[in-house]
Amino acid sequence: MELVAGGLYSVAWDDEIRVVKVLAVDEHVVHLKIYRNQFDNRPADVDSLMLKWDIDLNNLSAIGIGHLPVALDGFLEDKPVFIKTDVVTPEELDTVTRWRHGDP
Repeated sequence: MELVAGGLYSVAWDDEIRVVKVLAVDEHVVHLKIYRNQFDNRPADVDSLMLKWDIDLNNLSAIGIGHLPVALDGFLEDKPVFIKTDVVTPEELDTVTRWRHGDP
């Protein structure tokens, strides 16, 4: 499976369905933005404006993460399902660039 930069994918982690955005793909690493929205079933479509990646202090079990580098093979084992392509913003790419250069 070839991942698409900007692709929104559904993943099943434990007992919840989440949506992630692929920010970039390196040789062995995929850079993800993880949204805190949870779904009962894999969505066929999502409104990217409705996806939240911040922390909801009223529900700490559902947190989002703005940038998380993950082993590519491990992510593919989760069997992500492509939903659609979204724009990767310059700010999102900046987090990837900083990580690649070892900046916090």
